[in-house]
Amino acid sequence: MELKYTANRYYFKYEKTSTLLRHIGFTLSGFALVAVMLFVSAAIISGIFAVCFLLVSEELNESDDEVENQVLRETDRLCTELEMKHWDVLRPYPRMIVSSIGNFVTEGEGLMFRRGKDRGKLYTSRYHAVAVGLKERRLYYSGERYSLIDENDFSATGGEYDFTELDRADYRRADGAAIPHFEFALFTRNGEEAFRVPAQNDWTTQKYAEDLTAVFEHAREGADTDR
Repeated sequence: MELKYTANRYYFKYEKTSTLLRHIGFTLSGFALVAVMLFVSAAIISGIFAVCFLLVSEELNESDDEVENQVLRETDRLCTELEMKHWDVLRPYPRMIVSSIGNFVTEGEGLMFRRGKDRGKLYTSRYHAVAVGLKERRLYYSGERYSLIDENDFSATGGEYDFTELDRADYRRADGAAIPHFEFALFTRNGEEAFRVPAQNDWTTQKYAEDLTAVFEHAREGADTDR
């Protein structure tokens, strides 16, 4: 995984520290002006320290877009790996249709929160994404739940089902959640939950759940007709 763990730790936990570094840098710059009148060498050294503090502060003060780009890259990688895992060189067609669902996790221990400056969106230090692939009347999925600040906080899931084994895809607001959010879940015909993942609040995810449910129903009807 290509995550900026150190920078992300500052993004979520040390925002005030990063700001403090910036103030220290400006303060040292002020002292440098006085030092210029006294000792040229002291002024140069003070200036170097000031620049170093500013550069470190800027490097560690990530923007919301940089955090978004990290999880988008990881989600793209997850989708690509799922498709390649089930790629058959001798039978390249039909191609697998791959989609992804995911969002920042808002429940669980050890989470850190930050309200985005760019869009006011709530970001957390943990993300959960699932790639879903459809190919030849079968559904494949691969999920990853990982921390943006701790490389040891990671878990993965995966599986596959025939369309006739699945009952429905469900998209709704999570019940009883302390922080309101939406979830996407997949259920089998025997009532088991194949997976559940936090989802974006948008109409495309809702439409995807409806389309998947229709595909499962059609597959079951076709199977009953063939008997």
